[in-house]
Amino acid sequence: MAASGLYLSGDPALWCSHPGYRAVLLYPSGTLPRGSPPDGDGFPLLLADRVGGRLPAGSVFSDSIRSFFLPSPATLSPGGSGYRRCTVLPQCGLYPSYPRLLLDLPGAAIMRSPYLFPILVIGCSLLFQDLSSHLYGQFDLTKKRLHTLSESTVTILEKFDSEPLTAKIFLDESDVDRSRAEGLIRLYRKALPTLRYEFISPTKNPFQVQEYGIDRNGMVLWEWRGKGVKTTGFSEEVFTSGLRKLVDPRTYSCYVLKGHGEKDPEKDFPFLKQRLEEENYVLRVLPLEEAGEIPRDAELILWIGPEEPLLEKEAALLETYLKSGGRMVICLDPLVAAASGASEFFFSMLGVVLDSRVVVDMRSQLFRGDFFFATATRYPTHVITRGLNRVSVFPLARSFSIDPKRVDRKRAGVELYPLAETSETAWAESDKDSLRSAAPRFDPAADLKGPVVLAVALELQNLESTLTQKGGRFVLFGDSDFLTDRYVKIGNNLDLFLNAVAWAVEREDGIALRPKDPLHQPIILSRSETLLIGIFVIGVVPGCWVLLGVYHIRRSRRFHAVSE
Repeated sequence: MAASGLYLSGDPALWCSHPGYRAVLLYPSGTLPRGSPPDGDGFPLLLADRVGGRLPAGSVFSDSIRSFFLPSPATLSPGGSGYRRCTVLPQCGLYPSYPRLLLDLPGAAIMRSPYLFPILVIGCSLLFQDLSSHLYGQFDLTKKRLHTLSESTVTILEKFDSEPLTAKIFLDESDVDRSRAEGLIRLYRKALPTLRYEFISPTKNPFQVQEYGIDRNGMVLWEWRGKGVKTTGFSEEVFTSGLRKLVDPRTYSCYVLKGHGEKDPEKDFPFLKQRLEEENYVLRVLPLEEAGEIPRDAELILWIGPEEPLLEKEAALLETYLKSGGRMVICLDPLVAAASGASEFFFSMLGVVLDSRVVVDMRSQLFRGDFFFATATRYPTHVITRGLNRVSVFPLARSFSIDPKRVDRKRAGVELYPLAETSETAWAESDKDSLRSAAPRFDPAADLKGPVVLAVALELQNLESTLTQKGGRFVLFGDSDFLTDRYVKIGNNLDLFLNAVAWAVEREDGIALRPKDPLHQPIILSRSETLLIGIFVIGVVPGCWVLLGVYHIRRSRRFHAVSE
């Protein structure tokens, strides 16, 4: 008989001495006649069965039982027979009533005890809990390092010298934010060993609350070199913002142009406004037509999402401002009149050619189903784009290019740097009818083939002989919707814009990767990746369950047939 199965011996002489159990040995079928005593060369496999649950001697089982129950010899010997020592494995699906036998194993008496084993487990748990409360350590396994201090935070902490930085955290012990505050402040302490902190309960220490002017639970008082800054909340953005004001209290005067249908900072991008203020930018509204001049303290001018073009007088003021070393960041949407008239002349002075073409990117179908959602996947080398490694999304972007015929950049001293580009599969579509019908097609004669530039930085040096040595800086984005609360947290949108603002005002410490929001990290997949995931979820996973069910049914039928 072919040795295709395992032989089950139910000889009572092989019973174990442990009360309530008996042992049975499995041998290859065909190697031993039924009923003959096994020798020491048999398979070292042992099954345990409760007394009273009889197993038919001579039953044949599949070879898979050998690997299913036990792949290696161990420490249990049949009752005094002198045969090979074997191991009893835990209960399995074939015999659900089989328990694990713990005989002749080190510490088996403790593990069999209904009292000592639970006490041992509870004691070890309490010991580990006590050690974890005194020894702090963590490993950030997230791909985007969500639980590690960001580059901008590390840059700020490096500015603190040997003089200790102190943090007084006013928080009750029972507060739900206590554990989060402890974990965050430990990260800062790890990066800055001179940091000293203490938790103060406002309920138990009302006099200290009054002394330091604390008006709510959850405030932190940072002190360094006799100066103090208060923050509210427990997040890396809040902590770093307070430390930035402590080590560099300088503020930057930033004016937002108004009067051309621009986006309102309070209504359209409140989150971005908050982040700008946290980084020491003071935002003010500037109705340029009414003011008639640009304020002398204007360190930066923002022009975000205008719908109407500049007046000739306004364009002349901005041109003079840039030539005299001014700084501007402009976000210009497509399909609006803001790029015409005096605005067009203003941009042409810089050598930037604005057209009416709209960027089409087929990758955008992964976001909301249409193809106007341009994605920037390439970041040419520049200080602004340093460290950016994720996509930036522009819901509706325009294209622009540089015309060397309009301005001699080498003579005029205009240096241009592309910041963000689409993939090669995107293009700038000129046919408005195809856009309305949602069926754009690339036309080599009229369209601009990708990669399409979505953002550009310009640096002006000595445009006229009477200029000072300080040159103007100018950053242009082909979209403004990417700054709204709906999109600004996606990918590198926030970092790209804030880095551009910091570069414009020559603030090197403001150019860095900022803390990411762990609650808003969408996964952006390519078309092939989406297809593979769909095949796996819809086809592979259900198919595996079906095959597993068929296998289980066939195995059960075969077992019952053999038993009968």
